[in-house]
Amino acid sequence: MSAAACAPHRFVWNTSSPCDNGREAMMNTMYGDIKTAVKNSLAGKHRVAIGMFRKLLAASAAHDPVLRAEAGFAFDRSGNEAEAIPLYQSALQGDLPDPMRVGVYFCLASSYRNVGKNALARAAVREALSLFPGEPLFLVMSAILDFDGGRPQKSVACLLQVIARHVQGHSLDPYRWFFERESRKIRRGHGEARSV
Repeated sequence: MSAAACAPHRFVWNTSSPCDNGREAMMNTMYGDIKTAVKNSLAGKHRVAIGMFRKLLAASAAHDPVLRAEAGFAFDRSGNEAEAIPLYQSALQGDLPDPMRVGVYFCLASSYRNVGKNALARAAVREALSLFPGEPLFLVMSAILDFDGGRPQKSVACLLQVIARHVQGHSLDPYRWFFERESRKIRRGHGEARSV
């Protein structure tokens, strides 16, 4: 999974805060700077985005979990997974909205995989699935890790299950039963799935 595949931007910014006006103004400015850095990262201006995030991380609000998550996504997108990992770990210790937490867990697992730490990737997926049971992103990552680990049948069975339960589209709908049946068959060890 490429670094660019991580962190689809689904998070809706909420800069409201019950803090005093001075702190609220500082946080609003920081979130504005984060948004700008994210836009640069998504536009492929990685050096600019990374520079902005380095400055933000050096500021007093560096432990803000949203800042750390967004910085992790930017480092990840730039191919710098080793620097993204501790940012993801730190972000998960804070209060993140669920959509962002899902993205952080997924990208953490992907980054671990990309640096050759598949056991840690699998542990991140297990933890994420305990918090978000059935989340398709984690099932897909689990399938990728199974494939990497030499378990292609388990991988295909998992992917078929994800397709059957989560992929919408008129061309697949009439065949959903097929994906479910083949997934069960592979999981039971009754042979390879036949191609469609």
